[in-house]
Amino acid sequence: MKPVVEIELPGGPVTAELFEDEAPNAVAAFVKLADQKAFDGVKWEMVGGDERLQAQAKADADLTLAAEDSKKAPDAYALVLVKKDAGVAGGQFQILLRPVPDLKDATVFGQVTKGADLLKAVKKDDAVKSVKVISKRGHAYEPQPLKK
Repeated sequence: MKPVVEIELPGGPVTAELFEDEAPNAVAAFVKLADQKAFDGVKWEMVGGDERLQAQAKADADLTLAAEDSKKAPDAYALVLVKKDAGVAGGQFQILLRPVPDLKDATVFGQVTKGADLLKAVKKDDAVKSVKVISKRGHAYEPQPLKK
């Protein structure tokens, strides 16, 4: 079973499957922050014009993780953590709105499976209503921060 989350947008819910087997630390950070409601009410930013949406958690904003090579392509509607200092930003995630084949220093940790069409209607400063974990494995989700 793969963990599944629901991201509530102004236009409705978007469902995403998380790649725990391929990017366990990124998924642990995302699940933990979602369970803490750290993304609820934060505003979306647009990155690269219409290339991707980005949201920054209210808590643990300085959570830096080691990059994980998930072997998943940065395709349209992938969830990614992107470069921050020597690792990736564990408290900030992006949803790619189109493929970004040249994306470097990023960890692909999930894929939107339902509601992708709603993402194109999101505008800068629209709020994430909520991020809920719908299903997850029966263990604790504790991310391991990058040692500084």
